[in-house]
Amino acid sequence: AVRCGQSEVKATSQKSERRYPSLPYPRQPEFVKTVLGDGRLTDSKQMLLIQILMAARTGAVRMMRWEDVDLAEGVWKLPARSVLSKSESDRFFPITPEVARLLTQRKMEAERIGEAAGLVFKNKRDGGAYSEMVVTAIMKAVAASGGIDLLKSDIVGKLAVPHGFRASFRTWATDRGFDDRWAETQLCHVFGNEVQQAYDRGSLVEQRRAMMAGWEAFVMSEIREAGDE
Repeated sequence: AVRCGQSEVKATSQKSERRYPSLPYPRQPEFVKTVLGDGRLTDSKQMLLIQILMAARTGAVRMMRWEDVDLAEGVWKLPARSVLSKSESDRFFPITPEVARLLTQRKMEAERIGEAAGLVFKNKRDGGAYSEMVVTAIMKAVAASGGIDLLKSDIVGKLAVPHGFRASFRTWATDRGFDDRWAETQLCHVFGNEVQQAYDRGSLVEQRRAMMAGWEAFVMSEIREAGDE
């Protein structure tokens, strides 16, 4: 499948993606509350949370740029033929309410210090993009601190990895009865046969907006319930 949101893309017609260990989606709210809802949201935690809520790839979030984020319209763009999309057309993704809140806060701070351009997430060392390892390190820290049960994946003997959260979303979307085309478009996968791909070029942003708002509400449910107590 053609894949976007990472630096390397293999364009094949039938090959499927590698199966990454994923967290069964019913345990997603517990993970988010325990791991990401406890204490200050560091840059790495914000990136992982956005990755989960948007069902995005780590690389796409790490390399997110302000010029591609339209907070007024609630849309994030992966430009055509960029190192991220490797696509012949722009890709658009609805920004969920919690992601909008996080990005709005970051935008205000970036404007305050005169850095409201370029990368949304800049490492403190040289202002460049963070390494993918900073997100992976969150998962490793959970395991090292005795949270192995929290990371048990759908593959026996394997712990969940960040990329696997995309599969968690996909299973949730299927179980909730959402259109396969919506879910596959959100994952930046090509959907349908070659003829369908040639003629069906809609972005389905508004259809996907409701789906992703539902996913976010589910993922954030335990954090919000705790906040209401």
